[in-house]
Amino acid sequence: MKHILIHIDFEGYMKLLGETKGFLYWQKAILGYLSGSESFETKNFKEVMPKLFPDFSYDKFIELYESLRIDKQ
Repeated sequence: MKHILIHIDFEGYMKLLGETKGFLYWQKAILGYLSGSESFETKNFKEVMPKLFPDFSYDKFIELYESLRIDKQ
C-alpha cells in the first residue's frame, strides 16, 4: 500500500516515524519540503526537534526521506 501524498510505503513510513521519535506533525514537515512552503508545524519541527534530540538533523531527515521515496525508485 502506498501513501500517495508523501510518496512512501509502510516500511518507509515506519523508518521516518522512528527517525522523528513520533514528533507531532512530522508528516507536515515533509509536505512543507515538497511544496516549498513552511507551515507553523514545519517551522516548529525544524526548531524543536534538535532541541529535544541534539543528534537530529533536518537535512539528514530529508536525505532519509528522499532515499525512501517510492515515486523516485
